[in-house]
Amino acid sequence: MEVIGLFLVSAGLAWWLGWQRHRVGMSRIRGLLGTVGEEADVALAVATREATQRGQILAPLHLLYGLLQDDAFVAAIAAVGGDAAAIEHRVLDDLDALVQAPDLARRETPDNAAFAVVMARLYARHHGRPVTCADLWHAIARTTAASLVQAGEADPGKLAFVLVHGPSEPRSTLAGETAVAIVLRNDDYTTAEFVVELLRDVFQLPDATAQAIMVATHTEGRGVIGRFDAATAKTRVEAAWARARAAGHPLWIAVEVS
Repeated sequence: MEVIGLFLVSAGLAWWLGWQRHRVGMSRIRGLLGTVGEEADVALAVATREATQRGQILAPLHLLYGLLQDDAFVAAIAAVGGDAAAIEHRVLDDLDALVQAPDLARRETPDNAAFAVVMARLYARHHGRPVTCADLWHAIARTTAASLVQAGEADPGKLAFVLVHGPSEPRSTLAGETAVAIVLRNDDYTTAEFVVELLRDVFQLPDATAQAIMVATHTEGRGVIGRFDAATAKTRVEAAWARARAAGHPLWIAVEVS
């Protein structure tokens, strides 16, 4: 589970990075990302080129356009029923609109590239790995650019899940089982605070128990919520899925043989 307070830290960094962007330009944003994985590096190069050719300051729209050139990202969109080509057309239309209103790309708000880049870097740095396309998407998903993905019939929450876990669906039922265990898997994006709240609200666990399960999931990669009858497990797992997707978290929660 991601550390609590990540977003509070990012707010100050986003402001600083936004100031740096105006002072030294777009190349500085690219450099501040640190180590970048191969696929993310290609997406960032495409985004930077697109912004440069249009004479625009790098924005989440450019980053989303870069991701749409990545085969794995396009496949993830298809896996959740989206149309990557339609999304790309919408992105390009909005980038054309920025030519007519360039100030839209310069606003110092949480909806600029500084915010997205800082968030992607924080995800990766906290876990000691290069920046990935999944990091970039999870950052972009918190800007209005994500609405173009939703308009292309791709649910942003489901897309986040597929980028992290792949297209395999977790299960809420097991044929022939009358009692099952409900388990959590760790990921780099779902916040600890969200997990604890979900365990309290959906599974009606005491705060201390919810905290302990969250910590076990974070440290061991997997946590067992408890053993339930099959009908109760199905209802609670599916409620947890809905809550996680609505919040944009790629939380894996499923049933296993108890």
